[in-house]
Amino acid sequence: MTASSHLKLVASAAERAAEDAEDAVNSLPIDVGGSGPHDPGMETRVARLEVEFERVRKDLDEIKTDLRTLVLNTTALPTKRDLTNNTFAGLGIGLALMALIIGGIIGGLSWIRAEPSPVAFQPPVTITAPPAQVIIVPPGAAPAELGPAGPQPE
Repeated sequence: MTASSHLKLVASAAERAAEDAEDAVNSLPIDVGGSGPHDPGMETRVARLEVEFERVRKDLDEIKTDLRTLVLNTTALPTKRDLTNNTFAGLGIGLALMALIIGGIIGGLSWIRAEPSPVAFQPPVTITAPPAQVIIVPPGAAPAELGPAGPQPE
C-alpha cells in the first residue's frame, strides 16, 4: 500500500467518524422551550473543566520551559566525534611525550659512558711441557714390582 492510498484511507475514515459524531449529536433530545440548557448541572461541570484546563495550561507552560532548558543544555554536550577526536589527540600527545622522555634518557645515558683505558701490551703466554720420559720395563718384571708409577728405583 502506497503512502498516498494510505492517506486517502485515513482521510475517508476520519470523514466517516466526523459524520457519525454529528449524527449522534443531532439525535440527542433537546429542550425546545427556550428555558435554558438541557442539563441543569452543566454549568458547574463546565466551570470545573475551565479550572482544570487552566491548570493543564500552566503545566504545559512548565513543560515547554523545561524542554527549552534541555535543548539548550544538550547542544553544549560533546558529540561522539568530539569524544573520538579528543581521545586520539590525547593519545598522540601521550606518545609524543613518551618518545621525548625515552630519547632524553637515552641521550643522557650516552654521556655517562666510561672513558676507554689505554691498552698495555701484554706479552704472549707460553706454556712448556716437560720432556717425555722413557720407562723401560724388564721383560720378566711382575706388575706388582712396577707399582702405581712404574718400576721403583732401588
